[in-house]
Parts: sequence; structure tokens; C-alpha cells
Amino acid sequence: MGRNLSRKARASAKANKNPTRLGRTGFAALSPRLERIWSQLVPVYSFLKNVQDYRSKRYIVSRAKRNWKTKLYSLCASTRAESIKLVVFERKMIDDGSYFSNKEDPLTRLLGPEHGGRSRTVSNIIGNFICDVMIVLYNS
Repeated sequence: MGRNLSRKARASAKANKNPTRLGRTGFAALSPRLERIWSQLVPVYSFLKNVQDYRSKRYIVSRAKRNWKTKLYSLCASTRAESIKLVVFERKMIDDGSYFSNKEDPLTRLLGPEHGGRSRTVSNIIGNFICDVMIVLYNS
């Protein structure tokens, strides 16, 4: 049974076309580096200059891949496509006034409704507190 689970996990990991590249430290270690990485991405991908939402920036930066030779970050094709969608969602939400309602943000709109049994990002607003790090929950 263990080998079947391992095969299933490998197949699932290979199917993920847009993996996070955070490593063991997660979003907590990304915060100090966020602006440095973002400032490398914006000149290359001009559509990113329109992103205002902090969670969207963290999501994009968490999927940026570092070139070990040049020490620069880049986005794969699927991350670029998702980033463009985030910009469009954010613009629509600002135009219709729903961006400021705290019920939904561009990232939640991109990822869609919650599904049981999958790790998802959730809002950084918990009750009356705004958290500094993004929280990842596992829905069972």
C-alpha cells in the first residue's frame, strides 16, 4: 500500500504545473525578501506593475523561480498566465467596488471556491486580526 501512495503522490506532484517554490520555510521567510524579488520581476513582466494586492504579490513571488547562475527570478508560463488573470480580476474588483468589501480578494477569485482535501490559501484576516503571514489550511 505504501508504494501505491508514493506513486500516486509522485503522479500528483508531476501534474502540478505551477508549484510553489518556497521551500521548508514557507511564507514567513518570504516576507523579508518579497520586495527584492518583486523589484526584479516588475521590469521584466510589465503587467505586474498594476498589481496592488499584497496577497497577490506574495502568491506570484512564491512561484518565481530563481536562476542559480544569474541569481535572478523569473516566472514560468503558467505563473505568467495566472498573474495576468490576477491583474484583470483586481482591476474588475476595483472598478465594481468589491475590492474593498473584504469578502473576496483577487487571489480568492482566481483560485475559486474551497474544495475539501486540498491545501489552499486563505485570507490574512482572521476574526478582527490581520496576520502578517499567509496561512495555508488543509481541508479534510
